[in-house]
Amino acid sequence: DMFSQSMRRAAMERARDTGLTTLSGRVTLVQEIKGKVQAGMLMYLPVYRHGKPTATVEQRREAATGFVYAPFRMDDLMQGILGDREHLVDLHIFDSRSELESDLMYDSDEIFTHEYHPKFQQAEIVEIAGREWTLQFASTMEFNKTIDDDKPRLVAVGGLAVSFLLFGFVHSLSRSRGQAVKLAAQMTADLTASEGRTQAIIN
Repeated sequence: DMFSQSMRRAAMERARDTGLTTLSGRVTLVQEIKGKVQAGMLMYLPVYRHGKPTATVEQRREAATGFVYAPFRMDDLMQGILGDREHLVDLHIFDSRSELESDLMYDSDEIFTHEYHPKFQQAEIVEIAGREWTLQFASTMEFNKTIDDDKPRLVAVGGLAVSFLLFGFVHSLSRSRGQAVKLAAQMTADLTASEGRTQAIIN
């Protein structure tokens, strides 16, 4: 009787009252009877009597006749989603905005353990079917091996070289322009003096 358990009941009532697909919080599924006990969740979709109005919460409660639901085992679900990329990410999923052990839904560290400081880390809060999940991502050692560390260095060195060449080119142009202006001024002065002498001779 799922309605007798508080976590399941809350999700069922929310689905019934909203008419929307709703997820439960973390639960231990009845399927967990042997082996490793995985964190689980249940997805509910309400079913209403055909032809009954469902415009308000009261009407939906009156028309509710049952639920379509599906159970999910989190380890199996996430391995299916990540596929052959699961070794590239260290992922933790919490069924809340907090990071309490009691809210931990999935921990890939149990599958891949890396005693190191990841290069990349990110945390995101997402809302899925009425539940807020905190997703923590970190790169694994396998992911880091896919990154060519030499490329950024080459780009940096190449960028600096181009910058210095551009600076030298601009500086050279600036010096050339200065020299040209100076030469023009000297030629103008010489021409003016020459014209002065010529005028004096004519006079």
